[in-house]
Amino acid sequence: MTQHAAAAAPVPGRRPGLVPDPGAEAARMAAVRRYDILDTPPDGAFDRVAAMAARLFDVPVATVTIVDSDRIWFKAAHGLEGVKEIGRDPGLCGSAILRDDALVIPDTLRDPVAADNPLVAGEMGVRFYAAAPIITSDGHRLGTVNASTPNRAPSARTTPPLWPTSRRSCWTRWS
Repeated sequence: MTQHAAAAAPVPGRRPGLVPDPGAEAARMAAVRRYDILDTPPDGAFDRVAAMAARLFDVPVATVTIVDSDRIWFKAAHGLEGVKEIGRDPGLCGSAILRDDALVIPDTLRDPVAADNPLVAGEMGVRFYAAAPIITSDGHRLGTVNASTPNRAPSARTTPPLWPTSRRSCWTRWS
């Protein structure tokens, strides 16, 4: 499998983040364009996936996102009204697409990278965040299916063992 990310130079007081491999990112963006999904109208199938994720993990917010070159676009959002996109950096979804497995952050306030994220530090106050990459049949990560709890600690149902943690168990494989 190709390398999808590399460790960024360490910043004092913070753990190193991941940055996309330029070649892999160019191929990933070509796949995003090939699927021609960005800025398309709402779709009931994606809305149902977001609602199912919220129900399954007992969280108030779940989304289906596509990670563009400079933004994270919401194809579906359950419990997150009026938000269509956010900047990619710093982005929790942007980090999740650099992984082969699910990204699970049980308490974002205790995670040195997530704690600085505007969705965590800002008005929404995300406390729990989990995302599984949406992977095409040829291995490109288009975006994520994710679940989060704003302004409250996660429930027992959102614990990591329930979240898919291997590449084979990721929620969505597009062909």
